[in-house]
Amino acid sequence: MTPRRKDESKRVLKEGEYQRDNGTYEFKWRDANGKRHSQYAKTLEELRDKEAEILRDILNGITPIGDSLTLDDIYYRWVQVKRGLKEVTFNKYKHDYAKYIQPSLGGRKIADLKASDVRAFYVALYEVRRFTVGTIGTIHRILNQLLEFAVDDDLIYKNPAKKAFKAFSSEVEDEPATSKAMTIEEQELFESFLESSRYNRWQPLFTVLLWTGLRAGELTALRWDDIDLEKGIITVDHNLVYYGDEQLKNNRSVITTPKTDNGNRIIPMIPKVKEAFLREKQIQELLGEKCTSTIDGYTNFIFITRNGGPKHVWGLNNALKNIVKACNKRVMTEWEEESKAKDELLVTLPELSCHWLRHTFATRCCEARMDPKAIQSILGHADYETTMDIYVEATEKYKSQELIYLSDYFDKLQPRNQSASKVKASS
Repeated sequence: MTPRRKDESKRVLKEGEYQRDNGTYEFKWRDANGKRHSQYAKTLEELRDKEAEILRDILNGITPIGDSLTLDDIYYRWVQVKRGLKEVTFNKYKHDYAKYIQPSLGGRKIADLKASDVRAFYVALYEVRRFTVGTIGTIHRILNQLLEFAVDDDLIYKNPAKKAFKAFSSEVEDEPATSKAMTIEEQELFESFLESSRYNRWQPLFTVLLWTGLRAGELTALRWDDIDLEKGIITVDHNLVYYGDEQLKNNRSVITTPKTDNGNRIIPMIPKVKEAFLREKQIQELLGEKCTSTIDGYTNFIFITRNGGPKHVWGLNNALKNIVKACNKRVMTEWEEESKAKDELLVTLPELSCHWLRHTFATRCCEARMDPKAIQSILGHADYETTMDIYVEATEKYKSQELIYLSDYFDKLQPRNQSASKVKASS
């Protein structure tokens, strides 16, 4: 006779019951079609309560719900009951789910979803779609919330995404991070190209973006009422968000408040920014352009389209792509034509986005040794550590130069110190 299996407490386990290596319990059974199923619990008592429910469902011809639900099913339940998020954040979550998660995992049954599946999903985003680890982390937060929601409803015992992102990010964290700020040489090229090319109509907008550190949504939401040219200040207290995903069927623009209190701020204008605003006003008057759009009670937007509505972030990023392409084509053409220049360092523009311009502004502030607290206030960072991360990154390459300054300082003091020593010795 085969001895009965027991758990660590010497309790006899019934048919289909198992104690796992981590001390938890599992009940395995087959349905009427011969398909394998598993149910998990932290204690044997809890497992047997669930067993009773399963057996009752089997007798009544009911299929365990967790085995049939897909991630899409969980998502639609979650959307119905989720509360406590700002509208802009909630809509961003829905947009990201529909665009990134649903095509790959939406139809998968949550009972069959494994941690390795989630990690493979993150690896594909990283290697195939070239997403940054930070962007993948944002997608992970959504997926993790959905699967935690399923755990709370006892639809699955364990969240397969819980440790998947940490495992994934630890494998790629040693890879060099892609810079998100232009070098001084790249910035000079960008600004000179804007001034001297057919893209000069974008020059005022990108000058303001590049020299204020505004977020793209804050810039597109700016109204003439929000700037004071005499005092030289910009008041930031709202964003413009555009939902234009066909999958969501929610194509509209809305005005939202900043995500944190630090987002409400006043930014001083440097002369270059003030000139850009004045130039934009002058061009609009010459072309007869005028804002004709009202969004949630807001109107008189500064940077507008030909139709009189405010520009949107996707339009700005598309313009940057075209500018980079045209600029680099000009640089390469001139470089090929001027044989003498072939021994010189060739400067071209990286793939720019609105966030690159914001990060470039922050980097220039750090290189100029502005006080980090002042930088935090201008950028509207909620977290001081975010500012310091940029500060450390931006000033890393200046360490050697700083030591040279220190050496020069003591070299200048040396003759005086030697003279003092001679006076002391003679006395």
